[in-house]
Amino acid sequence: MTRTMTTTSSPVAFFLPVNPVPASRPRVGKWGTFYGKCYTAWRKQAATELTLFEHDDKFTGPVSVTLVHLVKPAKSTKRTYPRGDTDNYDKAVLDAITSHTSLWDDDDQVVELHSMKMYAGTKQTPGCYIRIAPVTLPNLLQRIKKIFTSLWR
Repeated sequence: MTRTMTTTSSPVAFFLPVNPVPASRPRVGKWGTFYGKCYTAWRKQAATELTLFEHDDKFTGPVSVTLVHLVKPAKSTKRTYPRGDTDNYDKAVLDAITSHTSLWDDDDQVVELHSMKMYAGTKQTPGCYIRIAPVTLPNLLQRIKKIFTSLWR
C-alpha cells in the first residue's frame, strides 16, 4: 500500500555532513557519460547520508532554500574562500535531495535560493546546512519589491 504524502507547511532544516564539492560537468567518452572522481565520490557519500534522513511530509508547491556550504580548508592557499562556483555547490546538493529524499518532486520547485560557501573552522564539521521552507507567491513578490524598492517602479 502506498503511503499518501501531505503538503508540509513548516520549514525543514538539517545538516548534510559530507565535505561539499562543486558539481562537475558530465563528460562523454567511449563507454558513456561520466562525472569527475571527486564529484562521483561526493554523490555516493551524500546518497548514503540522505537515505538516513526521514521526513513524513512532502513539499508540493514552491519552496525557498537556504544552503550554507562549509568546505574543508585547502592544505595551502592564499584564498579566504573555497574554489568553485557557488551555483555548482548548490546544484550538487539540490540534485542529491531530489534523487535521494522525498522532500519534493523536483528541484524546479525552488523559486528562492540563498547560498553561501566558506571554509569550515577548525572545530566545525565540513558539510552543508540546508533549510527548506514553503513559499506563497504573493509573499515572495512583496519581498522582492521590498528588496528592489528603488528599481521596482
